[in-house]
Amino acid sequence: MKKKIFISVLSGFILLLVAFGFLLKGLGKSDLKIESRASSGIAVVELFTSEGCSSCPPADQLLSDLKNQNNPQIFLLAFHVDYWNYLGWKDPFSDAKYSARQSEYASTLYYDVYTPQMIVNGKKVFVGSNRPEANDAIKDALNHPASLQIKFESDYNKQRKTLAVKYALDGDLKDQVLNIALIENDATNNVSRGENSGKTLHHVNVVRNFKSVPLSNTSAEVSVHLPDDLAPKNTSLILYSQNEKTKEVTGAAVGIVSEM
Repeated sequence: MKKKIFISVLSGFILLLVAFGFLLKGLGKSDLKIESRASSGIAVVELFTSEGCSSCPPADQLLSDLKNQNNPQIFLLAFHVDYWNYLGWKDPFSDAKYSARQSEYASTLYYDVYTPQMIVNGKKVFVGSNRPEANDAIKDALNHPASLQIKFESDYNKQRKTLAVKYALDGDLKDQVLNIALIENDATNNVSRGENSGKTLHHVNVVRNFKSVPLSNTSAEVSVHLPDDLAPKNTSLILYSQNEKTKEVTGAAVGIVSEM
């Protein structure tokens, strides 16, 4: 049995709703709930981190501090890589595909792979704990309007532990992919081994599932699985579009998932 997921509207304008009206046909029985802003800049911040890396907690704290700013135009994602797991502590949030994503960035943007590493809008790359660089990169990103607008809604199937994500887009789709990130809003873990042995680490916006969808249509539906240990009330969805060739982020939207 499906339960309707209500996603709080974090941004958008009435005029944009009208402009998107033609995109909603065939997407479902209700209006799409989440949308990106038409004229404001966005900053998608991707942090590559690991519980096995002693240099990463300051970067995790920086991401938490950015979240506390409550800026709806800043989208935060923590990708936990798996290449530190050999030191004796397996990061429970790590995934080889997140390490592969970081390597793909490195190949495209010509930089070395390391942790903690932060990437803003697929363009600016720097040490993930560097606050001045983070602030400058985010400030610059917010000064450039998004070129692609995103709207979406989601239905939750409790038995299957899946979200049916329905999205609609407005903008040039050439060379674009849509990244769909399932986010654990807050997580705390006790580390018993490795470089952070004995520490209790707190994380925000941990990516728990991630997929990239090549864009050929302005609307579609994608299924996203929720891990068994992840409660919908502690979950968000971040959708962001990106140029497949250059990695530049072109649009983003976020929604908080909650069960009725």
